[in-house]
Amino acid sequence: MAGTDNVADVARFFFQARGVKNCILTLGAHGVYVAPESGEPFTLPAFDIAVSDTTGCGDSFTAGVIVGLTKGWALRECAAFASAVAAKIAKVAMGLGSQGKLKSFDDTLDAMRSLPTRQDSPLTAAQQ
Repeated sequence: MAGTDNVADVARFFFQARGVKNCILTLGAHGVYVAPESGEPFTLPAFDIAVSDTTGCGDSFTAGVIVGLTKGWALRECAAFASAVAAKIAKVAMGLGSQGKLKSFDDTLDAMRSLPTRQDSPLTAAQQ
C-alpha cells in the first residue's frame, strides 16, 4: 500500500496519508516496529522460538495490543505483550493451526518476561 518496504517510510505513509496516531508494524522474525504519536520510533526483537504455524498470530498480536491499551500500558509494553501473545503467542506460533497453547494472562506475562529474544538486529539502519 505504501509502495516501499522501508518500515519508517511505511509508518510515515500511514501517519501522513491516513492520519494514524500510533503505527505498529509486525515484521515476523524481525520483530516489531512502533512509531508512536509522541516520542521516538522504536523496534523490539522477535522472540526466539521454534515456530510450527503462524495461523492466528496476527489476530493474537492485535488482541495483545488491545489488552495492553485497556490496562493503560505504554506502547512499548503493549507491543512486548502482544509479541508474547503472538510468539508463544502466548503460544499460538508453537501450536499447530489456530489451536494454540494460550493458557492465561499471567502465563503470557511470564512468557513476555522469560522467552529469549532473537539476538540479530531486528532491522538494519537502512531499513529504518
